[in-house]
Amino acid sequence: MNSASQKWRDFKNKLTSRFVWPNKDNPEKLISPPSQYQLPLADWKAFVDARLDPSWEVTHEKQKQRTMHCKYHHRMSRKGYIGLEAELRNKKLVAEDEEVDRSVLWRKAREDKSGNITCSETSEVAEKIDELLEKKGKGEFKSSGMNDVLTAALGSQEHYGRVRGVGGFVKPQVYFKTLRKKRETISKVVIENVKAQSEETKSLKAELEMLRSQLAAVIPLINDRSSETVASNKFSGVKDSKLSDDVQDVYDCGCGALSS
Repeated sequence: MNSASQKWRDFKNKLTSRFVWPNKDNPEKLISPPSQYQLPLADWKAFVDARLDPSWEVTHEKQKQRTMHCKYHHRMSRKGYIGLEAELRNKKLVAEDEEVDRSVLWRKAREDKSGNITCSETSEVAEKIDELLEKKGKGEFKSSGMNDVLTAALGSQEHYGRVRGVGGFVKPQVYFKTLRKKRETISKVVIENVKAQSEETKSLKAELEMLRSQLAAVIPLINDRSSETVASNKFSGVKDSKLSDDVQDVYDCGCGALSS
């Protein structure tokens, strides 16, 4: 199904690039479908209308920008990595029982018929692959799972849905023989407990805010009463001190009169 989906997209892309876009300014040539394909007229008209719609042109431009980030273009045509590996075995470049490193296939896929790599960026990666393969043979480089020669040479991690250098529709779990992470299920009891704790936390926060507001209203009254008490104590202290002095004067005068 994945292969059929890819071929269907490729076919629509061929129709767009070869027949629709070159004739978008000449509507007369778009009336009938291409003669080499037995396409119903209604389907062809709907396809042309969809491709000439401005919204599709925006989508096309976005995809074009994404494609520009692809720097290392292969030269395998339609044979793919599986066909390339079979070709290497037929030419006795690889033994029948030898396991071909995917970095070797990646490098060979970007060579021309003379065995040369014309792109400078691809050539740099190819040189790194040769160096790492040599170190691997000497035991100076150890590959583990996805961290192998090709990943180190490219300097980017492997995509979770595909594997570079081995062909389409190959998942990393299959190629690298890694276990797929199981989804962790949460029981309904745990979910209910979390909800209950969340509601309790909200209730406690509301009570705390209410207490803070009540405390904010009471503090000014407490401060006012404290000020009145301090002032009262000071006033009473002044009166008691004066009364004590008057009593002492009277006592002194009485004692003096008795002695005389």
